[in-house]
Amino acid sequence: MIIRVATFLLSLLASGHYTYGQSGVENAIVKKLNTYQRNTLQEKVFVHLDRTFYVGGETMWMKVYVMDGYEHRPMTLSKVVYVDVLDRNLQPVLQTKISIENGYGNGSVQIPASLGSDNYTVRAYTSWMKNFSADFYFHQAISIVNVFQRPDEKNKTIDTKLDVQFFPEGGNLIDGIKSKVAFRVVDFSGNGIAFSGAVLNSKGDTVVMLTPVKFGIGHFKITPKTEENYQVVIKEINGNVTRNKLPSIQLNGYTLMVTDTSENRVKIQIRRKDNNSTSDQIYVVGHTREIVKSASLQNLNAGEICILINKKELGEGIVHFTVFDQHFQPVCERLYFNRPLNTLPLVISSDKINYEPRSKIILQTSIKSDLSIDANASLSVFKNDSLQQ
Repeated sequence: MIIRVATFLLSLLASGHYTYGQSGVENAIVKKLNTYQRNTLQEKVFVHLDRTFYVGGETMWMKVYVMDGYEHRPMTLSKVVYVDVLDRNLQPVLQTKISIENGYGNGSVQIPASLGSDNYTVRAYTSWMKNFSADFYFHQAISIVNVFQRPDEKNKTIDTKLDVQFFPEGGNLIDGIKSKVAFRVVDFSGNGIAFSGAVLNSKGDTVVMLTPVKFGIGHFKITPKTEENYQVVIKEINGNVTRNKLPSIQLNGYTLMVTDTSENRVKIQIRRKDNNSTSDQIYVVGHTREIVKSASLQNLNAGEICILINKKELGEGIVHFTVFDQHFQPVCERLYFNRPLNTLPLVISSDKINYEPRSKIILQTSIKSDLSIDANASLSVFKNDSLQQ
């Protein structure tokens, strides 16, 4: 998957013919991407719900944050955030608008007693965000139970079809190149399941076994061949068997593997298979929220190269590593999470252990950190009964 920034870099770099040396090309990439970041507005919305499980007739309380997508600071452009509650068919069943002031807003939604028991999705966005893909909207799964309606068990149908997804590292499977493939297997409710599985070749022989680590998520390594017809067999605990195919295998292309090292560095390993290529030159760009943290011109040696980058040079959070070929075409990409070093551990304590009904509760919050900064936090309190998941 090559994201919007890769397309942007392609349009910038392919439009001109550069005669720079290595450092000149790197500076050109950094300069143009930073210019784009400064001139392009990107909003992000986050909604803090008071909880994720509700009973029909209750009130859903929320605090809304509108942030700059690059710096994660409050934005004052949008004055209204639209909040939808969607059913499993992604049709809105509840809608409201939250007034925003200085990047923050508070509101609520009354859940009608007529709404059926099911899993729903809370979606939030601004008018400006509608100019882009809905994938950038805020999404939060919630559950609602209607205690006034008796479940119709007689006519109730249970969807047993699994949602099975495969994610080759770097984006593609290339013939003859060993790759890591992540997988995600969930049921109709979106919950990960426990299972055993295997990848079979065209003869029915087992190539590799599959076992999820947690929540139906895991990975395996495979050296794919274009002449093989691979099939993935998944067997649930109840004995149900599901068969799927691996993503298509490309005859030529690039692979990208990113791993941690013990020296607090990130190892980037790039391999290429392309007999028609006339150049071993590639460009590797790493950015966090479209702010370039690393950019280099590299040369492949026998179709591969290994690069080590210090984690301190990267931004905290999600880092995008994108590889461009000698024609400035994006060929593969990998997301990497650089765990923040400075965290704000929140400590909450109450004035008593036990309370009488209707008595006042005093909560004290503090942050255990050596950093001399203030924290803007929102807090919700709800009854943690047996209905909460």
